[in-house]
Amino acid sequence: MKKLIVCCAPLIFLCVASVKAQSLFDKVDQALNKVEKASNTADKTKGTGDKVLGFFKKKESAEEDFTTINISGINLTNLKKLNEQVETCKGVESTKMKFSPSGSMILVDYEGSAEDLLTAIQEKSKDIFTDEHIEGLDEHSITINLSKEK
Repeated sequence: MKKLIVCCAPLIFLCVASVKAQSLFDKVDQALNKVEKASNTADKTKGTGDKVLGFFKKKESAEEDFTTINISGINLTNLKKLNEQVETCKGVESTKMKFSPSGSMILVDYEGSAEDLLTAIQEKSKDIFTDEHIEGLDEHSITINLSKEK
């Protein structure tokens, strides 16, 4: 009987220890599940935020593809003529013309730089404006003032 008690006692202690270890492992597993859920929620939130911000970024990049030609002191006849000449320049995909007595504008979808576009336009429209009329040249903008004397 003594031998039986001596043999069973360690088994009982081992069973109790394994139950406590299993309880500890369950608590660690629950904590890891909470962390994983929080991580998944953060990832979903980030994805939604990126989608929302993506709408705004696309608008900005679409505007950067165009070169704006601002022209003051031009009449409608010369503006139409200049617009036709811009459309025939190499690399121009499309143009949009807006006329106003205070200042007109041509929005140009062009592959190259504004400087290259200005050079191409100047070759075709020497009768409308010269270098003296150019007031500004920027990355996506050309400013022309025809009110100045030639």
